[in-house]
Amino acid sequence: MNTSTISTRTAGVAVALAAAATFAIGPATAAPAPAPKPKPASVTATCSSANPMFTLGGDQLTWKVTVTVGGPGQILVSATGSAGYRDFVLSQFASNGSLSWNNTSTGKFGTAKVSGVGASPTLNKTPVTTGKGSVTFNLVIKAGAGSDWIGTQTSTPCVGTITV
Repeated sequence: MNTSTISTRTAGVAVALAAAATFAIGPATAAPAPAPKPKPASVTATCSSANPMFTLGGDQLTWKVTVTVGGPGQILVSATGSAGYRDFVLSQFASNGSLSWNNTSTGKFGTAKVSGVGASPTLNKTPVTTGKGSVTFNLVIKAGAGSDWIGTQTSTPCVGTITV
């Protein structure tokens, strides 16, 4: 038998097998793009001061608290406050918050302190380890204007629930 006939037959069989495999499997295509990562869960709560910041004008702070899921078993707590037209008159505010949390899924609970200083009332984003599960939170914020805490006032509790 001629060796060129053998190699031709072998090549023909290889082409036929490749065609059968392509038909059975389907044409080669690029892998599908991975699904986008979901955005972390976020919860907002609002509350306001129980007393006015200043005797004149009677401005009360209104707080918007934002709690998002951070790392595994962790929440990130931050807040911004609005003091009406006083935001434009004063250039510095100091704020402290006392956070109580309860993981109703695990029974664990705890407290944390959050704070912030800025041109407007603010609480800096602060990580708090709570464990995974349904977490209820209660944040009370004390704020004042300037570095001497002028017109100090305390908020009503900002309350919410987030699933970590």
